Amino acid sequence: MDRGWTGKSYGGYFGNKCFALLLKLGLFPAYLLLVFVAAYFMFFRRAACAGGVRFLSRVDGREVGAFSPETYKLLMSFGVCLLDRAAYYFGSKKIEIDDECGKVLEPLLADGRGAVVLTAHVGGWEMSGAELFKYGRRVFVLGVDNEDPKIRAIGESMRKVDKPEISGGYGAAANIEAYAALRGGAIVAMHADRYAGGRFSEADFFGGKVKAPTAAYHLAKAANAAVVQTVCVREKLFKYRMSAFPPIDAANLAPEECAQIFMRNLQSVATKYKYQWFNFYDFWK
Repeated sequence: MDRGWTGKSYGGYFGNKCFALLLKLGLFPAYLLLVFVAAYFMFFRRAACAGGVRFLSRVDGREVGAFSPETYKLLMSFGVCLLDRAAYYFGSKKIEIDDECGKVLEPLLADGRGAVVLTAHVGGWEMSGAELFKYGRRVFVLGVDNEDPKIRAIGESMRKVDKPEISGGYGAAANIEAYAALRGGAIVAMHADRYAGGRFSEADFFGGKVKAPTAAYHLAKAANAAVVQTVCVREKLFKYRMSAFPPIDAANLAPEECAQIFMRNLQSVATKYKYQWFNFYDFWK
């Protein structure tokens, strides 16, 4: 299936290595290089930016140009979040995350049940996975890491903050592993915005129909686990806020209804933080 996305970083080995070396000097030198890299992508990598341009056009209700301040701002925002993520995992104390999820998650975890924590490709989603460790549970990510091994090795050589374990794929084996983790009281985190095959529900999203995955809700119901949708957005320089919506009642609602709730919540976030939407492909295709 052509998903329209690969899960791999842009910039190649050399570009990612340059940013990693600059981060050793601090975030500001890396941000400075990003000013030129964002311009390069806007002018010379139009295909890579097209999905973001389509998204901005739908949010604004007007045609946003490929060469526009809005497109450049989106690319800069994407780069800043990527650099902040790297700095966070490299142990930088500059990046601060205000975690407000406890008031929703802690009561759900109090009885020993597991929880499915859903997120989307918005803001600092990867940092939010590591923040889940503070709840004292095993954190398991249901998904796949498609990163180029050489680029992954750059980050691993500098990483000082633990990352959650990743299932390494989709399908029956990964679902069984996630089910067992939930039954053992773990937090299972996954994205619920991108369709990667399997069951789905058509949902309204900024005036069009999208395929909203429903596997998470089937899994939660089978494992008697809570479902919480979270988001981690950049509020200002170096500062992120992680928050949670009210729990999604997967035990009593149909998976299709749960998917609709997720997409409505996601639209509210993407409306307010449109420059932190990082799905750079045709989301409505």
